[in-house]
Amino acid sequence: MSMEDYEKLLAEGYGLRLLQSQRSRRGLVVKTNDGWKELRKTEGDQAAVCFEDRVRRYVADRGFLGVEQFCLSLDGQPYVLGTEAGYVLLPYRKREEVSFGQEETDLLGAKTLAQFHQASVGMTGESPSPSKNLVELCRDKRQELNRIKKWIHRQSRLSLVDVEVLRRFDSLQEKLKEVEERLWSGSYLSLAQQANTQGILCHNRIKSSVVEMEEKTLFITSFARCNYGCPLSDVAEYLRLLQKEETFSVQEGEKVLEAYGAIWPFDGPQRQILGAMLLYPAKVLKLMSSYYNKRRTIKSEGFIQKLSDCCFQWEGEQRLAKELQLQ
Repeated sequence: MSMEDYEKLLAEGYGLRLLQSQRSRRGLVVKTNDGWKELRKTEGDQAAVCFEDRVRRYVADRGFLGVEQFCLSLDGQPYVLGTEAGYVLLPYRKREEVSFGQEETDLLGAKTLAQFHQASVGMTGESPSPSKNLVELCRDKRQELNRIKKWIHRQSRLSLVDVEVLRRFDSLQEKLKEVEERLWSGSYLSLAQQANTQGILCHNRIKSSVVEMEEKTLFITSFARCNYGCPLSDVAEYLRLLQKEETFSVQEGEKVLEAYGAIWPFDGPQRQILGAMLLYPAKVLKLMSSYYNKRRTIKSEGFIQKLSDCCFQWEGEQRLAKELQLQ
């Protein structure tokens, strides 16, 4: 949109005058007659934005500090509709960008995640993107792998990608079966059910691009992928994120879990569930699904390198689970 369009959107949507503007990595920072704001395109449809608005207000009311509220439009909505997209408006403050990989920051991230989970308890309202049970997901992925294998065998000539996928097929199937069995035998299903009945949220997107730092407080800038689910899913993804950093160690991993457990319950059975989650080959399966469902839109050489990288990272995640004794 042009500046004239933004000026009209702010005036008609929020009753604000645009005095000055500059681009940011998330949208447009604007100076208005009511101070500095940040205008961003919405993530998801109107229902998703309304749910995110409720999440932001609920956790803030419950004492979670690292969150900003959407500004309400003149008609009381947390968004306005432009000519090409929807937009949300937030108060703007200049904060530090965050890079994980330093112990102090990593521990703060674990505490922030636990504080968010704690603050989300009792949240109500239907999430527009319900979470999928990991036990069911394991079963679905095993079936998808079988379909991929059958499709490969129907080809008159195998590609290098097909050969590589077949080479890894048995180990992936065995690991998925192991994860499913470990989740079944643990308390995962009861924790997942508890999350739905008690209104416990998963963030589903903790990474450097959605956090900022201000005076030793981590602010989460997006809650667009939040839904009800077992909070350990967030912990597993956070450990995956940290494990990619060269400076990350098993000792730091224990400190991260201790920092999380000091705020949100994390006992022996939950350690077992977390270990099973780290065994799940999330990125490997996502890459394979994308390749075969989109019918080879990725060049073979690039795919094989990406698959190798994902498998290498997955092997590291499995070692981490073993070294942290998440059994």
